[in-house]
Amino acid sequence: MPPPMARLRILRSLLFGYPNMQLDRLDYDDYWDHRKPSAVQPRYHLIADIVEPHSSVLDLGCGDGALLAYLAEAKHVQAVGVDVSQKAVERARSRGVQAYVADITEEGYRPQQVYDYVLLSEVLEHLEDPEDLLLRLKGFVRRGLLVSVPNIGFWPYRLRLLLGRFPVQWALHPGEHLRYWSVADFVWWSRALGYEVDAVVGTNGSNPLGLKLFKSLPGLFGLQILYCLRAPAGAATTGDSGPRLNGTNPPGQDSVVVDDSPRAE
Repeated sequence: MPPPMARLRILRSLLFGYPNMQLDRLDYDDYWDHRKPSAVQPRYHLIADIVEPHSSVLDLGCGDGALLAYLAEAKHVQAVGVDVSQKAVERARSRGVQAYVADITEEGYRPQQVYDYVLLSEVLEHLEDPEDLLLRLKGFVRRGLLVSVPNIGFWPYRLRLLLGRFPVQWALHPGEHLRYWSVADFVWWSRALGYEVDAVVGTNGSNPLGLKLFKSLPGLFGLQILYCLRAPAGAATTGDSGPRLNGTNPPGQDSVVVDDSPRAE
């Protein structure tokens, strides 16, 4: 845990600070020229806990392929990545990931086959019309659509709004994020699009005294949230309705329906 003065500086930055704008315009090739290689994120472990070994996995907006490379090593998945940026795809291929350039926002985009899992890891918030994409993905996901997005209801963001500043969720250019959801918003939105929400879990955020409040109360203390979505059986092409984690639906905004206990391989 950082010392008290460091924690105060972090809080001050969250409430009042702004990043340095490093791009004059938002171009994702330029973006990946400026981005450092992605490190393993907490959500990678959670996704690996959900995905069965040797599953087929499509990562839409795969970036530099860090997540797929992690899953390939941890779960030996059959991994395919897609990204709009040629620079990102080149980085992904350098990690040994099978990756291709494609614009998933185009009306004609469809996956080439049905996959066990489709991943959208910190991607939907960058899209102008994510509703269209989720509707087009129905029938191409056999077991689960795993989506990670930032939580606009994270408590420092709430305070920042109270102090007259919009929450900052960008790194290089203010135009990076186009859409915003709280946990309650995302659960409602997913169901409105015809998906069932099998799990809601905070992947990081506030962790005072090691209490991991981002897991027990993700709507308030979670910074990034992982959702496991599933289209009803009638919308699937295989008849496999997919896993239901812990056999329950998320009962409310601040509930977590995922078993975080260690599992034997």
